[in-house]
Amino acid sequence: MAEAFILINVSAGKVIDVLKAIGGIDGVSEVLVVSGPYDLIARIKADDFNTIANLVLDRIQAIDGVIATITCNVVKHEEG
Repeated sequence: MAEAFILINVSAGKVIDVLKAIGGIDGVSEVLVVSGPYDLIARIKADDFNTIANLVLDRIQAIDGVIATITCNVVKHEEG
């Protein structure tokens, strides 16, 4: 299982529309409005990182109002 957090910049006045659109995408486990340099953060879980990349490129970036995204893949750290 792969997991990533997607940091999303949104056009002014479009945050709620984009929030709802992203929340309806299969694989998105949560999407939150945040303050700071990004407007939204989405958490995605999928079978692999290729699936996550395709979801971001084909679905999230295609939403009207999305300006830019940054994908932060979760890396499982194992000690020893």
